[in-house]
Amino acid sequence: MSEEKNTDWKPPSVEECVAMLTAGEEGVEKWNELRNEHPEWRPHLSGQCFANLNLVRVNFTQADLRCVDFSGAKIHCANFARADLDGAKFTKADGVEVDFSKANLTAVTLCKTWLCRSNFIEASLDAANLTLANLSESILIKASLRGTNLEEVDLKNATLTGANLDRANFTGANLSGVDLEGLLFQGVNFFRVRGLHRSDWEAYVKATEASIEFVD
Repeated sequence: MSEEKNTDWKPPSVEECVAMLTAGEEGVEKWNELRNEHPEWRPHLSGQCFANLNLVRVNFTQADLRCVDFSGAKIHCANFARADLDGAKFTKADGVEVDFSKANLTAVTLCKTWLCRSNFIEASLDAANLTLANLSESILIKASLRGTNLEEVDLKNATLTGANLDRANFTGANLSGVDLEGLLFQGVNFFRVRGLHRSDWEAYVKATEASIEFVD
C-alpha cells in the first residue's frame, strides 16, 4: 500500500516549496518531513529569494539552488550536501555547523558570512567571494578554491588538507593554526596574512609562485 502511495506521489510545485520555506519553523519542519519521506526528490528552486529567512536545520541535500539569494538567512545546522549552489548569494548569512560537503559553490557570494565549524569537504568553491567571512574551525579537506577571493577571511584552526588553492587570494586572511601539509597551490596571494610562522611556510612555498608578506 505504501509502495503504491510513493509511486503516485507528485512533488510540490516551486510555488508550494517557496510557501513552505517562507512559513517559518513549521514550514521548514514540513519541508524536511517531505525530504525524508521522498529521498529521491531533487527540488528545483533556482533563482528564488530566501533572504533573511529562518532556515535552521533545513534539508537542501542535492537540491538545485543555483542563483538563490540566502542573504541574511539563518542557516545553523542546515544541510546543503551535494546541492548545486552555483552563483548563490549568502551575504551576511548566519550559520554554524552547516554541511556543504561535495556541494557546487562555484562563484557563490559568502561575504561577511558566519560559517564557523562548517563542513566543506570536497566542495567546489572556485571563483567564490568569501571576503570577511568567518570559516574558523571549518573543514575544507580536498575542497577546490581555485581563483577564490578569501580576502580577510577568518580560517583560524580550519582544516585544509588536500585543498586546491590555485590563484586564490588570501590578502589579510587569518590563517592561525592552519596546516599547509598536502595543500595544492600555484600563483596564490598570501599578502599580509595573519597567524603564519615563517619557518613553517617558507620552505613549502619556495617552489611555488605564491606572494607572501607576513604580519607578525
